[in-house]
Amino acid sequence: MVQINNILSFLLTTEYLSFCKQLTTTTMSSDKMFWDSKAKIYNNMLSQSKPYQLMYDFVKKPLSEDMYVLEIGTGTGMIAREIAGSVQHVEATDFSDAMITEAQKIAHPHNVTFSTADVFHLPFPDAQFDAVVAANVLHIIPAPQKALREIARVLKPHGVLIAPVYLWQNINWKGKIMKFFMLKRGFPLQSIWDERSYADFITRNGFTITQSTIIPATFPIMCVAATKNPKANN
Repeated sequence: MVQINNILSFLLTTEYLSFCKQLTTTTMSSDKMFWDSKAKIYNNMLSQSKPYQLMYDFVKKPLSEDMYVLEIGTGTGMIAREIAGSVQHVEATDFSDAMITEAQKIAHPHNVTFSTADVFHLPFPDAQFDAVVAANVLHIIPAPQKALREIARVLKPHGVLIAPVYLWQNINWKGKIMKFFMLKRGFPLQSIWDERSYADFITRNGFTITQSTIIPATFPIMCVAATKNPKANN
């Protein structure tokens, strides 16, 4: 309920409503504007919700202290800060300059680096990372299969993908009401999955699922951990 109230409060702010009138497309350019506009309040909106706390616990499980980790769609760095103590280094990226600016303002461990990056053209060599975290981001990326190919490229052989996602196909009646208003006001939803279709999406694109669970919520979160297949493109 706290998460619902926080999101609804955000959706009803004058600043947000004014901004959403400007949004007419779901191109990457307009999506960037959307997330830039949310940067200053994003951290407070979601960081303390119970589903997110459970998701943090899932994300940490496949990680170890010797891992070099890339995070896609870090936002204001909530997950990067949570997992920093479990790994060697976190390279936390987002395509929103404003999100990265806000992330850098918040105190964070010395082994976390924030930078702006395009998920379709990551500025890293092949096979550099032991794990990639893409939490609640694939459903808002146009052509998510292209993003997975780029993630596979920067992952080491048998590297780990940790990719929780909202199951928009399984939202309850409160979620359906919220979805209606979110879409009306510019939320850049690109993919609607249920448990089976999301698992199929991951496996079709070069990964083998090793762990999965669903966190019940107004917007259920399917948490998935998967290893890169040997034949996946690098």
